[in-house]
Amino acid sequence: PGTASYSMEQVPAKIKNARKKQAEIVQSEILELKHYEVLDRTVDVVYDGNRIARTSGMSPEVDPCIYIRGDNLVVGKEYRVKIVNVITGRKVQNLMGVVV
Repeated sequence: PGTASYSMEQVPAKIKNARKKQAEIVQSEILELKHYEVLDRTVDVVYDGNRIARTSGMSPEVDPCIYIRGDNLVVGKEYRVKIVNVITGRKVQNLMGVVV
C-alpha cells in the first residue's frame, strides 16, 4: 500500500512462484560454482560450535557454513581451515574443512 505499483495489475501467484523457483535454481548453481572455487584452498574461519565455522563474510542467517574437523576446538577462536569437500543438497550447500 502507498506505492504506485500497488494499484497496478499484479502478477498471478502461479507465475510469481515459477519465477521464484527459477531464481532459486540459478542462485544454487552460482553458489555451487563459488564453492568449487575455494575447494583445496585454506581460509580463516571462526568456530561457532557443533563442528560449524564461518569466514568473516558469512552470515549465519543466510549463508551456508563450513563443517570442520579438528581436535579441541574452542568456540569463538579463529582457525586456518583447508576446504576439502563441497557438500551439495537439495537447497543447502555447505563446505567441509580440516584445521591445518
